[in-house]
Amino acid sequence: MFLLLFIMLFSNVVNGSNYSSLVDNLMSDYNHNIIPLKKNNYLNLTIGMALRSLNKIDQMDGTLNANIWLRYWWKDEFLTWVPNEWDNITNIVLYTDIDQTNIIWTPDIYLYNTAEKPMDGLEYSRAIVNYDGIVTWSRPGIIQSTCIFDLTHFPYDKQICLFKFGSWSYSGKTLKLEIDNNNLDISNYQNHEEWRLFNHSVNLNIQVYDCCPDPYYDITFSVTLVRKPDFYVSNVIVPTFATASLMLISLLIPWDSGERISFVITVMLSIIVFLLLLSENIPKSNKEPLLSRMIIGLVFFSLTVVFVTVFLSYMRSYKYGKNKYIDKFLKYFNICKGDDINNNINNNLRRSNSYVNTVTETIEEECQKKSDKIEFIFSIIFVISFIVFCFVVNIIRPEY
Repeated sequence: MFLLLFIMLFSNVVNGSNYSSLVDNLMSDYNHNIIPLKKNNYLNLTIGMALRSLNKIDQMDGTLNANIWLRYWWKDEFLTWVPNEWDNITNIVLYTDIDQTNIIWTPDIYLYNTAEKPMDGLEYSRAIVNYDGIVTWSRPGIIQSTCIFDLTHFPYDKQICLFKFGSWSYSGKTLKLEIDNNNLDISNYQNHEEWRLFNHSVNLNIQVYDCCPDPYYDITFSVTLVRKPDFYVSNVIVPTFATASLMLISLLIPWDSGERISFVITVMLSIIVFLLLLSENIPKSNKEPLLSRMIIGLVFFSLTVVFVTVFLSYMRSYKYGKNKYIDKFLKYFNICKGDDINNNINNNLRRSNSYVNTVTETIEEECQKKSDKIEFIFSIIFVISFIVFCFVVNIIRPEY
């Protein structure tokens, strides 16, 4: 038993010694500042990305924070050995951080559409080096990219955000990029509370920039996100339309109560408050989101009800001869007739004052009757228009 323990301990010491010797041998003449090209004139670099979670999606700033694992594979011609000569050691782990010793060359891959300092949120983790020179480097961390949000159908919107990676210094003649498995790894993705990952893709692009004559490779990971509208439906849309529906109830309030005008004004102000709350959560742009159009439509409905209510209230309390401009207005639109009566009064100055009072009362009664007819016609038109508006709003929203 003691002999077995001694052999195991001696074997571990030998393996540790061989490991250190192998690392020292490989790094003795190694220069981490030079791209490892030995046989070929260019280096093939395979890039893959695993999306872990979407931490923050800010539509106001147009940014997207994502927790990712960024993976690289390449062949370093200067980091090869024969396992049989080194106690069958097939792989080693080396540093990539410049503050450490025994560091290897790593590609200068940057996030082109970054919203912060590029790649600062990713760890300089250690890389695994295989005996044939294949280097595997996985960098966990958080990146922040820019994203152009199209809020035309907000809160039923779909957004496409990109992560564009490429070398900052090496052109396509020196560093050629390849895609790992032609896909984005979402096997460990954690669902977001507000957004649903609808689709994803990856593309390899070759582009010539104005600054440089050589082509540059970049790999673009695309994620399509669909907003979960339940929060806005339950907290904005339903309360707003429920408040707007009170305009229909206002048509049932008796005129004698004197509360109809104050009621419809209160409803209108309540809808405007919802519009102000919404404006705080969307960017200040020239595009009108669907939810804004919904609420603005309800504001116009409420304004119409206020104007008609005030007008009908005036007609019901109309006093003939009190305001000549109002008399002319009602006369012009043939709402309350006064032509023949005025002529009769002018042609019969000898008539008594009681006759004039009777004629005036007749005009005022006619205005009240006309106001009832206008109210009836307006109520029918308003109810039909409101129902059609709600129906159209429900139809035009996109379904994903």
